[in-house]
Formats: sequence, C-alpha cells, structure tokens
Amino acid sequence: MAIRLHAERNQDLRRYNLPTANDEVAAIIPGDGSEERSDHRDIILRLRGGGLQRISHLHPSYSSLHYVLLFPHGEDGWHPAIPAQVIPGRRQRSQNVTQRCYYAHRLHSRPGEQPLLLRGGNLFQQFVVDAWASVEQSTLNWIKHHQKELQADVYSGLRDAVLGDRDNNFNLAEHGQRIILPSSFVGSERFMTQLFQDAMAIVRTFGKPDIFLTMTCNPKWPEIQDQLLWEVHPPPGANYQRRRQAASDRPDIVARVFEQKKNACLKEIQDGKFGRVVAIFYTIEFQKRGLPHMHSLIFLHPDDKIHDENQVDNIVSAQLPDPNQDPLLFATVTNCMLHGPCGADKPNAPCMVDGKCSKHYPKQFNENTIYGGNGYPQYARPNNGRTVEKNGFPYDNRHVIPYHPESSVTLVLF
Repeated sequence: MAIRLHAERNQDLRRYNLPTANDEVAAIIPGDGSEERSDHRDIILRLRGGGLQRISHLHPSYSSLHYVLLFPHGEDGWHPAIPAQVIPGRRQRSQNVTQRCYYAHRLHSRPGEQPLLLRGGNLFQQFVVDAWASVEQSTLNWIKHHQKELQADVYSGLRDAVLGDRDNNFNLAEHGQRIILPSSFVGSERFMTQLFQDAMAIVRTFGKPDIFLTMTCNPKWPEIQDQLLWEVHPPPGANYQRRRQAASDRPDIVARVFEQKKNACLKEIQDGKFGRVVAIFYTIEFQKRGLPHMHSLIFLHPDDKIHDENQVDNIVSAQLPDPNQDPLLFATVTNCMLHGPCGADKPNAPCMVDGKCSKHYPKQFNENTIYGGNGYPQYARPNNGRTVEKNGFPYDNRHVIPYHPESSVTLVLF
C-alpha cells in the first residue's frame, strides 16, 4: 500500500483528498499476516527542496503530515521513544508508552476545550482507522520477529503442515518459514477456531440454547448525546442552538457507551432476569450504519427452562403496547421494533428475496401464544385494532419485532 504525502502546507486542501460525508472509511491490510512483508508501509514524502523520501508509519511526523487539518501546528505523533510516566507504588508495564495506549489517550475527551481532532468528522474516522491499522501492523511485525518466544515450532510441525495447509502445498522445503499467528492475536485463524471450539463445548455440555438475544446501539441514548460537541457552544441563557455533532462523528463515544450498556445487560441476565443462567456467549458486529450490535445465546438452568405459554409471555412481547399505560415503551417500540413496509407494499425493500420477505413479515395474527410445534413459539399478536402510522404506512401487531418489555432488546426463544 503506497501513501503519498505532501510536506508543503498551503491553502489548496484539494490535494489532500479529504473524505466527504458520503464516503465510507476502511483499511485494507493485504494477506493474512503470515507472508514475508516489509515492516512498514510505503509512505513517500515530496520534500520542499525537491526529491522524495520514504518514512515509516511510526515516524513522529506521520500524523501531522497526513492529517494537516487535525494537527495544524505540526505536533509530533507517536514514536517508540516516548517515556512512560512512573507512578509510585504501581508496577510499570513498559518503559515507554505503547502505540495502543498513546492512541487511546488521544481519543479521550477531557475537561475544557476539546482538541480539533475530536471535531474532525469523517476525517477523524479516517484517523482512527489509520491508527488501528498502524497498531495492527506493529503487532504483526512483533509476532513475526518473536516466533521462538511464541513457540511457533509447536504449531508448525510436520503433522500440522500436512493437515492444516489450506493450499494443499506439501513441499516440506517451504515449511518452517511460515509466520504463525497465535490464538491470542484477535482475528487470527487459531483465535477464531478456539472461540468456535469453546462454543461447541458449551453446546455439547448444556444442549441447545434457550434464548437468542440481540442488542443494537441507539445513537439517541443520552449518554451519547450528552458527549457530542457543539459547532459553537451557545452562551448561557441563549435561546438558540448551533449545529451539534452527529453520533457518527464520534465512534469513540458510541463504542464506549455501547460497551457499558452491553456489560450492564449481560450482568442483568447473569443475575437472573430470565432465570438461572448456566452459560452465555455473544459476538459483536457493526451494522452498515456503523452502530455496534450484539448477538448472544443464553443457556438456562434445567429447572428454569421455558416449558409453556405463560413463561413465554413473561419474557417476550410481540405486540404494540398501550400508549396510555406505558407511553415510553410505546415510543421505543414504534421507533425501533417495527419491521416494514415490505412485501407487496414495498417490493424493493432490503429484506425482500425472491419476491418474499426473508424475515417472514408481516406475521399472522395470533390471539394467544402457541408453544411447541416446530420448536419455536408463535407469539401472541392479537387483532385488537391497535395501530400506528409511520411515513404514511399503517403498522399493527403483525409488524412488531419480538422484544423484552423491560429492556427493549430483541428476543427469540428456541
């Protein structure tokens, strides 16, 4: 990957090819980390006096040269020789500040005027992705040069070479030079295999899961909204408001708030919200809107498993709540828990596959919950005349996504 930077600072910002509001920010690291590659990216400077010069992504001037608008004063970024502060009475993990700790420090907001970095919008997102790619590349380089400490020879024996070579390349002269990524490296093949084997061991011990729970980050959570910065903060007593950041402008805040919410949700489950829990595992993914999303499987104690319709109704609801008795829940469900329009009402909806809704909406009306049959309960969706209209389309109980009334997370019972 070649990145060309300009060391000249002038007012023509077009040369920096800044991302626009419609751009998606991503990073591509070729290969799987096991190939023989250079320790650094191919970053080229064009000097004022003429000529070109290559620098590493670890160069202290890299950030200020590449992100001129975020660092207008040309301050140095991370480099390997930043000394770590020694705190009396605490064990020092490293003599110097690590790359990961440095970027974590830079991404935190602090009291007072916030740095220009946190106001960069899509350019800030590009900086975060670039920082992650730099940390990831440094980690891969460390693994490449410390194979003996990682005992890579244990992984790369003759039997592993024959059974695990996905390319069917059994030339023994070429084996022994591959770089082994340990299971501690997040995203590696051994890391994913270990997680899969752990999940299968749980299923083998406790049987099939009882509850499938999904939780999506809500950008309107007050914990997120309260941390968004103003373009120009209105003075006290002003009767107007300036433009505020969108949640997408602060992926750091979104990720931190979701992490805390996710931990709180899991703690409630482990404390017995649905009964005694013997096992639980989850995965985090990011939706196309950039919001984190959790999928989790919950295994209940044999004495607390779900056996009848009443237990189902105590956990899951699939109907519009009463707007007079619970207006807050009604607002949450109508904003976040409705599917559609799709089908004949909107044939080009994203959920449509071969002319049908892949999620099987709208559902059928059911006056009462039906438990059993194919193993999945059919939730109560009474035809009680309760509807809500959004964007000119009427929704009723057939369009409601199953949810838990107390926490408004999506639930599916097995």
